[in-house]
Amino acid sequence: MTPLPSKPGRGRPRLTARIAATRRCMTAADVRLLTRSTAARTPATDRILRAVSQAANRSTLWLLLAALLAAVGRRQGRRAAVDGIAAIGLASCAVNGPMKFLWRRARPTPSVTGPPERVLPMPGSFSFPSGHTASAFAFATAVTRALPVAGIPVIAAAGVVGYSRIHTGVQYPSDVLAGAGIGALAGVAAPRVLAKTRSRRYEDKKSAAATDNGVPRRAVLLTSPHAGSAGGLDRARAAMLAAGFSIAEEIPIHNAHDLVGWITRPAEQVPLIVAAGGDGTVGAAADMVTGSGAVLAVLPLGTSNDFTRSLGIPTDPVRAARLLASGKISTIDAPGSCSCPVRRRGTSCTPPPSG
Repeated sequence: MTPLPSKPGRGRPRLTARIAATRRCMTAADVRLLTRSTAARTPATDRILRAVSQAANRSTLWLLLAALLAAVGRRQGRRAAVDGIAAIGLASCAVNGPMKFLWRRARPTPSVTGPPERVLPMPGSFSFPSGHTASAFAFATAVTRALPVAGIPVIAAAGVVGYSRIHTGVQYPSDVLAGAGIGALAGVAAPRVLAKTRSRRYEDKKSAAATDNGVPRRAVLLTSPHAGSAGGLDRARAAMLAAGFSIAEEIPIHNAHDLVGWITRPAEQVPLIVAAGGDGTVGAAADMVTGSGAVLAVLPLGTSNDFTRSLGIPTDPVRAARLLASGKISTIDAPGSCSCPVRRRGTSCTPPPSG
């Protein structure tokens, strides 16, 4: 006879059968090992290992160790404690959530574990994998990576917790082995995630520090409607807003004395004074801020912009506006008027006190 081609879906029953066969073999091996462990019990080991297993309930043992590490281990100890707790969280979420419900393995029966009075109360959750062991090895792995000197004792403690689950008869050996493997993976993965988070925060702080150049982010513009490139004011204004500045007021040059109300405020409330025009506008603004301690910036919107060119400020008003966020405040001498500090590639400046 010619064999008929296999129909779609026939592979699934075969896979299910193989999984069932694997589970039967694993259970048979587990029963043999668990029976040997039960036969080796003594009242003394029962008391000790029962206490160890109960101490690991809800990760109490590991939380206490984390507190100890944080208290006496200085910075490295605190990091080890945080990494260990994060690893426990990851392992617990993985084991006590999807993994137990995917495998759905029943706990060992009294026929295997011995008389009920010699074992812990049987938990109501599924057996595979061991949550206690996963948390133990997650904590031990993470702590060992962060603080190697603590590695041997915490790994030993994790091993005792894992064996206590077998000795007390609440889990099979394969449950414990699987939990240890999952915990070790969590102990590697969780600290890496935390390290990336720490690195990202450090870079953000470093970037923020680099951009915090002392230039006030609130600005008052002194404008000249008749400047040669007055049409560029809209583009420069948009560039300032995009760079994180806010514009409190725009004052026409014929009302330049209105700047007095701004520059005489308390130092922390004095805004950035921006001369948005040509050389005449810059001179008028400089005369007003001399001696006030205010920061003066220049947006070159004139025809020649000689003052701007002499300082190396970009003559493109948009570029000049963008550089306000990264420029460095520095002082230059302007004979007869003010000292206007301007970065070589920036536009912010502050005159020194007069006198």
